[in-house]
Amino acid sequence: MYSFSDSEFSFRKKEVAYLETKQNIIDNRNNFEVFMTDVDSWVKKINSDLSDVQVKMLDLPTVLEEFEGNINHNYELIHDVKKCIDDLKEEIRELKMMQLISLKSRALSEIKH
Repeated sequence: MYSFSDSEFSFRKKEVAYLETKQNIIDNRNNFEVFMTDVDSWVKKINSDLSDVQVKMLDLPTVLEEFEGNINHNYELIHDVKKCIDDLKEEIRELKMMQLISLKSRALSEIKH
């Protein structure tokens, strides 16, 4: 049976250590590449989200202008309805006065007869 000398054993031991180190480096490189890919996708996602926010921020003045226009239109409608209500109240007062005058004239004509 062949036995290794101390120098051969030492060489084999260093060779195994070298191969293990090399494998660790390869594993670490693979892990680092996966990590970089993940970081890259996170950065792309964050940039996409920020772009969406920027687009929405750009739309904000348009939305505010639309709200302002709607509010002004609603105030105009409220003012128009208020004017119509006031006109109806005046017409009701006039009708009441006409009815009172009509009733008084009937009552006076019945008293005279």
